[in-house]
Amino acid sequence: CGEVEAARSAAARRCAVALRATAAPRGARITFDGVPIAGPVWAGVRRVTARWADGTTRVRTVCLSPGKPAELVVDRSARTAVDPTLPDEQRALAHQEAAFGHVEAGAACEAAAEFAAAYAARAEPAFVYNEAMAHALDPDRCAEAIGAFDRFVLACPDCPQVWAARTRRGELVGACQGVLVVELPTPDASVWVDGEPSPTRSERLPGTYRVTVQAPGYHPAEMPAPVERGQTRTVELAMMPVAVVETPPPEPLARTRLPALPPEPPAPDRTWLIVSAGVGAAGLVAGGAFTLLAREDQNTFYATEAKARRDPDNSYREALQGHLDAFFVDRALAVTGWAIAGAGLTTAALLWLLEDEPRVQVSPSGVGVGGVF
Repeated sequence: CGEVEAARSAAARRCAVALRATAAPRGARITFDGVPIAGPVWAGVRRVTARWADGTTRVRTVCLSPGKPAELVVDRSARTAVDPTLPDEQRALAHQEAAFGHVEAGAACEAAAEFAAAYAARAEPAFVYNEAMAHALDPDRCAEAIGAFDRFVLACPDCPQVWAARTRRGELVGACQGVLVVELPTPDASVWVDGEPSPTRSERLPGTYRVTVQAPGYHPAEMPAPVERGQTRTVELAMMPVAVVETPPPEPLARTRLPALPPEPPAPDRTWLIVSAGVGAAGLVAGGAFTLLAREDQNTFYATEAKARRDPDNSYREALQGHLDAFFVDRALAVTGWAIAGAGLTTAALLWLLEDEPRVQVSPSGVGVGGVF
């Protein structure tokens, strides 16, 4: 905690500003970002609010430079004081009027801040263009001016001021750039600036850049590099070599000769076995079907014969003969089907039992029949 507090104190001495603010007329309550001013404040663009007893409120913009004491007067009737309670349209015009007042006073930073506040109240691209022109009045704010010109062209590419904005931006780029030089620790090192490949010497706009150097066999090195207008910034980074850990080669694996497997016997030819089994199965189907037909012919014959006994005209004689003939034919076919089934299945069984591999196994506990499927 002591080191953090010491660093904060050192930063305050470099970047804090003693601000003394008063109001006209007197008697207003003055706050800085909603908090009463007590002691130094951080440098940068700040807004101070004055509120009188009758409810009147005014906001004044001030740009604070590091280490330079500043005095600010919030005048209720001045052009540079804006009423924050106005509607958006009127508040935008009030900020624009305050910006013009700062331009006349030569305060480029305050003028640009008021134009930015006007754009926040009403998104009019002309306010962005005026903000860029206000930044351009101060040579030390050329980077901010270039950024504002870019935002204006992006927001309104068809505005009549685009050509003038691009022309003025080009002039600022030439006068605003600094030079960034990176010293390479090894000849095969490469340079990256803000994540993009870069030569060792490059012209840059003012700002702080992240420089990274990489080289084979070394850990990457990185550091921030601030670049100022018209100045050359030289950066030299120290790189740490990567420790190489030698790994011994693995020992060769012992080779083990596996015993040769016996050749597989050729598959037996079972064509006739399959044909015999198929013929036997067809005989079973035919024998069963014709057996059922013969039984049905027999039943029909008996029923017709019963009717013929009660008929003195013998009108059922021909029908009886037809049913009897059908019965003999179906029975003959059924007997043939059963005979074919028996022959086919018997042949298939013999072929199966007579294959090369032994089918009968004898053991002390019994006899078994095996097969290959």
